Amino acid sequence: MKELILMLFTLRWLSPGMLQNPKSQELLESLRTKKRLPVRTDWTTQEEAGTKLYRSEKGKMGVPMQNIIAALIIAGQGITYKGKKTISTAKSTRLFDFLDFRADFCEFNGCDENGNIEWMPFMQGGVMHQGSSETAVCITRPRIPHWGLTIPVVFDPNREISDKNVEALFDIAGRTVGLCDWRPAKKGRFGRFVIEKVEKKTLHEISNEITRVDYDSAKPGEIPVNVQELIESCQ
Repeated sequence: MKELILMLFTLRWLSPGMLQNPKSQELLESLRTKKRLPVRTDWTTQEEAGTKLYRSEKGKMGVPMQNIIAALIIAGQGITYKGKKTISTAKSTRLFDFLDFRADFCEFNGCDENGNIEWMPFMQGGVMHQGSSETAVCITRPRIPHWGLTIPVVFDPNREISDKNVEALFDIAGRTVGLCDWRPAKKGRFGRFVIEKVEKKTLHEISNEITRVDYDSAKPGEIPVNVQELIESCQ
């Protein structure tokens, strides 16, 4: 049996909260087909911002695990791994060597019966660049001022890295990388967080044992047909 550690990180917001802006299926399809979506002008800022919230399959607000993984990967550029190399570089990462992410979406703590926590429309002036021309635009996002998440990760302590390094990953990700729109990694100030609590539980899982077979002394008929075919193709 192999011992792994389930680590539950409860994260808490830092001011001024989080801005969200997921790519909807309609937007992804328009990008795929290179057909621009029509611009809507018949809705309120509340209605527009409401379409830009991440929601789980159950309709609850939260954050996709992929967003959290992306923040941890960037944070890994500041933490050494096995004494010499950093966990991540600008082009690659070793994060998955010792961490396993078994959830696809993390719902916010404290969602009401409709799957919501407090949020409000946020508007900011911006500039859209088209070639050499610039056009003033209004950027509308949902702002979530107060939020909390509990993130489950499975840590392998047998990979020459400590649980303190894992905690450091979340700490750096929260303060210098952030989540979602206008985060520090994109020169913004939203989406920052701190670790509020870390919980641990040892897991026992079956190890992946390697089966080794030597056919050098095998008698006729003892080598499986598919293996024999591969051997003959290589001779």
